[in-house]
Amino acid sequence: MAGRKPLTLTDSDYFELLRHIRQLPFKRKCEQKLTDLFEDEEKSSLTSFSADDYEVLKKCRYEQNAFNKRQILLQLILATDPSKRTTLESKVALLRNQGQIDAYFAMHDTLDLLLRKNRTAAAEKIAVKKADMALNPKIEKDERKDERKDERKQRDSENYFLGAYVKKLLESSNVSPNSPLIRRLAIIFDAAEPAKRTRYFDLYNEANSDPRNPFN
Repeated sequence: MAGRKPLTLTDSDYFELLRHIRQLPFKRKCEQKLTDLFEDEEKSSLTSFSADDYEVLKKCRYEQNAFNKRQILLQLILATDPSKRTTLESKVALLRNQGQIDAYFAMHDTLDLLLRKNRTAAAEKIAVKKADMALNPKIEKDERKDERKDERKQRDSENYFLGAYVKKLLESSNVSPNSPLIRRLAIIFDAAEPAKRTRYFDLYNEANSDPRNPFN
């Protein structure tokens, strides 16, 4: 089995990580260590990093990626009607407003748990399908054919639905329509003003409750 591809980082990655860490209300050990490397040991380039320093950098990068996934899930939870949240989702929403280090990390640990549960559920679904196909080899070909057909129908439905709401999202923004589509979307999600975020979450709630939503 192929392992994880080695992570190669540059000075740009280093400085981007430092900017990210400085915006955090509380830091993990690796994040504090990376900040100390820059501020206390004056290591302003990866050329001055030891092997141990580079491991700290890589750990912070992996943590940043995990942080971003948790933030996406957090925003989805906060955009969900409180009456429809699970117990864990409700706990996350409450922990977010505490402003204390223990509550902050408890919130992130809970988000990690929710992400793992989602991945496990998806993996179990795939495993069940594989087991059924192995137990019924005679109908495996027909099942795969039907599955591909269903996947195409689902994909077409999803693309149509998402296209309509992406159009609404673009129309609600003040990003220049002359910019390329992908760049406009990146600008919207990366630099949204608080007032705009509210509008985007209103669109999310509208999409989530739309009876045509193929993701429900």
